[in-house]
Amino acid sequence: MRLPAIFCRHIFTANLNDQSLQVVDSSQPMSWRWNGRTWQVAHRDEFNLTAVIWLVSTVLVVLPPTLVWLSAYTFPPLPDSTWAWFPIAWAIGTFTIHFLMVFWLMAEHYQLPLYVASKIRLQQLFRQRS
Repeated sequence: MRLPAIFCRHIFTANLNDQSLQVVDSSQPMSWRWNGRTWQVAHRDEFNLTAVIWLVSTVLVVLPPTLVWLSAYTFPPLPDSTWAWFPIAWAIGTFTIHFLMVFWLMAEHYQLPLYVASKIRLQQLFRQRS
């Protein structure tokens, strides 16, 4: 049975006394501790940064569609108009695009395992095609 080779492009430091591992070449300092059975993410004291990230993310997802909806509510199109559906579709599209953008940024920031694994698989797939 042949297993696919997955190569990591990061630099790690190991603290053998604490049984921990840390990524040193990433913008987000990620670290893990060995609990005797598996690796667990080491808790970080970044509550202020996490709160700011969630607050900004919520504003980015809620504010633009709300402004689009408010303008459509304030200045509604004529009911019999061919394009009467457009303001609501624009608000839904604005929400969807902003939500996807924030979801991608959150997945990059928190390095979600499914996201990282999918990213590695896509890189391998594109490397095989070239």
